[in-house]
Amino acid sequence: VCLRFVVLGWLGREGRGGDVIVDGFGSLRLCRGGGGGGGGVGLWDFCWFFFWFRIFLLDAAKVKGGNTASKAMLLTLLLGAGFTLFFTRGSERSGMDLVSSDVEEPMPDPLSAIKRYHEVVEADMPSVDSLGFMPRCDRIVMYHDQKGNGLGAQVLRVFDAYMLAMQTNSTLLIARQMYWNYGCDLYVTWECYFESLTPYCMDSKNQLRRVDTMISPEKCDTFRAATYKDSDCLIIADTIAEDQLYHVVHDRETQIGHEKGFEEIKKNMKHVWKPNRNIQERTNDAMQRMDLHPDQFIGLHIRRGDKALEVPLIPLESYAEIVRMCDPAITKIFLATDDGSIIWELRDLLPEYAIYTFADPQSTGHLQRNANEDPMRRTVLSTMSLVAEIDIIRQAKYFIGTYSSNIGRLLAVLRDKDIRTSISMDVAWSSGVAWRSFNTDYCMGYHPNQGYCAWKRKHEELIDEDGFFF
Repeated sequence: VCLRFVVLGWLGREGRGGDVIVDGFGSLRLCRGGGGGGGGVGLWDFCWFFFWFRIFLLDAAKVKGGNTASKAMLLTLLLGAGFTLFFTRGSERSGMDLVSSDVEEPMPDPLSAIKRYHEVVEADMPSVDSLGFMPRCDRIVMYHDQKGNGLGAQVLRVFDAYMLAMQTNSTLLIARQMYWNYGCDLYVTWECYFESLTPYCMDSKNQLRRVDTMISPEKCDTFRAATYKDSDCLIIADTIAEDQLYHVVHDRETQIGHEKGFEEIKKNMKHVWKPNRNIQERTNDAMQRMDLHPDQFIGLHIRRGDKALEVPLIPLESYAEIVRMCDPAITKIFLATDDGSIIWELRDLLPEYAIYTFADPQSTGHLQRNANEDPMRRTVLSTMSLVAEIDIIRQAKYFIGTYSSNIGRLLAVLRDKDIRTSISMDVAWSSGVAWRSFNTDYCMGYHPNQGYCAWKRKHEELIDEDGFFF
């Protein structure tokens, strides 16, 4: 931990061509004294104390033999644990304060909570624009995740539930299941990383109330396209419900046209993707450390790992060529990837660029099946990092990635820029999760970047029979 901090600290903020700045989103912040609350002595002070104290004890012990040296080492470790607890206790948000133990606690009885809401809000009524829409307290749509998909797919499915809640003027809740594969505590799911989706609702007396999220899914009817309008409490929990919900929500695109449909999704996604204050503070802090400013860098998302089981992977040489086609005045890249081995390959391909990343250089690609079995703390740290990566790339002048990845699809609608500044190296964008776009062509889809497509046409001889670059 000490060595990692020293190396990262001495790399400095300013990246030059050929530099690779690995800025561990969670671990670096932890070694600088925990979360965003401040207070107490930082782990930096403890690191140096521990280092020199250990050397002092061992040097003294060598004079008296190996047995004393072993005792000195044990004493050092015990003192180290004590100083760690003491020096980090001053922070209001020490460490990853969202992460708790795995000890099971009884869930508050939710059966009486159906359609229940908290106290009347005394503050000024929030605007509909800030909330997206004002739901009714007596109508509920509940999303209950039962899949072990990646975060991008989960967010896109939650978005479909949000659109249903908007159409039916219902309060949207994420079911408080015991464990979610991205959860940070018992019964804590979406709020680990994002703000509540519908924090307020309007009761029968037109009074604004805070929503009670402890509602039992057993009291809701399973969503079905033919009958959903007859229920005041719907739950989207199985594969059939999710598939039918997709068609109910996105059939609207055929009514209003693809362009208007895209803009509507882009507008409403902002009410779903709202990272909480903890994530925002850490993201802003990371951008300051890396000296990244909006529209002054290029965002790359390169997915590896088990994505190779679904689509052919794009070679790094193709990414490098497209990067060079972007604004020549930009010499900084922020790289989001699940495969740390490509960092050094990309540096060799783009020596004139400074590359910034949160990626672990030792990572070898994301495997969702394995990730679902990770300890809670590791999952939360990696998910916080991923949310921050997405929020950073949102601010890049150009985004280069793939729409065969759900993260790439999310970025297409989250970026507050012309869609042509987002380039997919494989399939076209469409609503819903990634597999719905497989076997399509980006250059035949919605508003492709014509510069990229011209490059692609010039390189037809490098394209195989499936339409992907070698």
